[in-house]
Amino acid sequence: MIAQALVNLRPGATWVIRGEESYEAIEWTDSQQLIPTKEEVLAEAARLQAEWEYNQYRRDRAQAYPRIQDQLDMLYWDKINGTNTFEQAIEAIKSQYPRPE
Repeated sequence: MIAQALVNLRPGATWVIRGEESYEAIEWTDSQQLIPTKEEVLAEAARLQAEWEYNQYRRDRAQAYPRIQDQLDMLYWDKINGTNTFEQAIEAIKSQYPRPE
């Protein structure tokens, strides 16, 4: 998350992380922008981590949803048969992986 934090904090800056991803491993090579403070980088990394964790339900749902072709087939047959198979399938996944409060 340190690398993405740097990209977010100093877009277009040049730098390298040598070894394990940590603030101390940053080699700042940009002559136009100043390196962000350790506190700035860690705060942004924490924000990114929290965002990643919050959005886990989206990744879970994406894996669980039927393929688009199958969803379209469900919609077609629901219209022909007067059923709601598509709605039930999607609702089951949304219930299994609810959006966090």
